Amino acid sequence: MPKTLYLMRHGDTGAGGRFIGSTDLPVSQSGFARIDTTAEMLRETGISKVLCSPMLRCRQTFERIGLACAVDFQENLREVHFGLWENKTFSEINKEWPSEVDSWASWSEEFRFPGGEKTADFLSRIQSIKRYIDDLDQEKVLIVSHGGVIRQLICLYLGLSPVNYLLFDIKAGCYSTLTLFSEGGILTTLNSGYSA
Repeated sequence: MPKTLYLMRHGDTGAGGRFIGSTDLPVSQSGFARIDTTAEMLRETGISKVLCSPMLRCRQTFERIGLACAVDFQENLREVHFGLWENKTFSEINKEWPSEVDSWASWSEEFRFPGGEKTADFLSRIQSIKRYIDDLDQEKVLIVSHGGVIRQLICLYLGLSPVNYLLFDIKAGCYSTLTLFSEGGILTTLNSGYSA
């Protein structure tokens, strides 16, 4: 039997385009409203296992969904640690660290965010989570995590290079689904619950 993986990004924090990784922000009121719409859909799916990032915005998202099953908090589901780029906009970062931005854009696994996490270490965490998911017996699994984590999980299951992660616009408070087979995954929905 194939496994269905539900990938939900936490509710919007109101950070407005700033780089938020290790900063422990809560979900905003408008973020909760979007979660409520998505939660109605998720509660009908028969999910029996939840893996969740320990960050506040993800814990609040899981609680708001209101699923009647236990949650497994996984450190490896944390967003990438942006280091000195935390809470800054891209224009602010590009102004202060132009050469580092160029290096980041080339997607080298040797790149490290200034004062933060190395790309290779982040990818290693995501690969570890994939192995954990693959070993689960449950057929319907929900992941509550972050945009970067979800993009990389999708790339892994579709057999895409991690450099392709920006092909997927993962909306806050929404979920996407993958149907998993032994040979890999099929992306079956993207951003369920989203309305412009």
